[in-house]
Amino acid sequence: MENLLIQIKHPLLKNFLRYLIAMLILAIAIFLRFWLLPVEAGYPHLTIYPATILCFLLCGLGPGILVTLISTVLTFYFFVKPHYTFDLSDEALIVLPIYLISSLMLGFIVMKSQNFAKKLQLANDKLNLTLNSQRRFIENASHQLRTPLAGLKVQAERAISAKDLETIKPALLQIKNSADRIAHLSTQLLVLARSESTMQKSSRFKTLDLSRLARLCCMDWVPKALERDIDLGFDAPVEPLYISGDETLLWELLSNLLDNAVRYGHPGGEINVKIEANTKVSLIVEDNGPGIHSQETDKVFERFYRIPDSPGDGCGLGLAIVKEIANLHEAQVTVGIGLLGHGTRFEISFEKSARNGTHGKSKQDKKHFLKLLIGALSPIPRNISNTLKSNKIAK
Repeated sequence: MENLLIQIKHPLLKNFLRYLIAMLILAIAIFLRFWLLPVEAGYPHLTIYPATILCFLLCGLGPGILVTLISTVLTFYFFVKPHYTFDLSDEALIVLPIYLISSLMLGFIVMKSQNFAKKLQLANDKLNLTLNSQRRFIENASHQLRTPLAGLKVQAERAISAKDLETIKPALLQIKNSADRIAHLSTQLLVLARSESTMQKSSRFKTLDLSRLARLCCMDWVPKALERDIDLGFDAPVEPLYISGDETLLWELLSNLLDNAVRYGHPGGEINVKIEANTKVSLIVEDNGPGIHSQETDKVFERFYRIPDSPGDGCGLGLAIVKEIANLHEAQVTVGIGLLGHGTRFEISFEKSARNGTHGKSKQDKKHFLKLLIGALSPIPRNISNTLKSNKIAK
């Protein structure tokens, strides 16, 4: 019953069905009373009393009160002496008030108990979710940290036993790589744990401008892209595009997509980030790297899964985090072919916020963004103007 009403979105139709079901329950109770015993046999509320409680339980307060009042009138007319009349008798003056008051009291008690049971179940579900998240985090952390820690120990022992600096340097380099991998892995695990803990807090999402968030995130990744000689482009409408979400988690979502594109892209490659708005607001990240085979598109979103023979030292959590955060925001993730028929294209589609279209932005934002971008790139010994032109990021 509850699941059926949840699937109905229109509130008027939902309320109509509640009252209709309550009336059907009352009609069945009246019929059963006539069928079980003669009118003169007494027991006027034999089937009607349970029916009113059932209406409170299944249909709610309004239908329950209405059925109680109607059943009081019908019981008085059919089953209380004198039958088939509304003349008051001593029996009616005693029976009907007791029935009316007790039905309403039991109905309220049933509803309060039902609400308490729902709250208790919700609290239990949240507790189980928290405990399961902690358990998965501990299992994942212990499983993934074991290998780099073992390598770190081996290289440290190698450095201790070395007798000259030339022998120590390779071991120290391996120690640094293992430490970097542990740091990256711990960051990924913490983001994954945070997304799980936020699963029940979607009502606390804030309205944010996805274009602005993606633009700032791309600025943060420009130096890393340039280190690998990769052009990072950004394209979005001038006006803001609002969605409802968690800013920190959405930043991590885009960062993981950019990390994959930069990590596995080839030198001289391209990465384009776009924000598009049609029926939904879409975040698109596409590159011309090695791409993902169609047989692997579902597997890459599994935790700790890495495509066989993949280069680099990834931990297989990046796309799992992307999927987890997208699911949390009720966004759809699609994987396709990237730039010019090569590479990979990720598209995450979000529901629009009602705030879209209510604010505008001036073109001065582009100039302000360009200044910020130049400031971010200033430590890099590259030709800034050519870089901006090739990256199209100030577009």
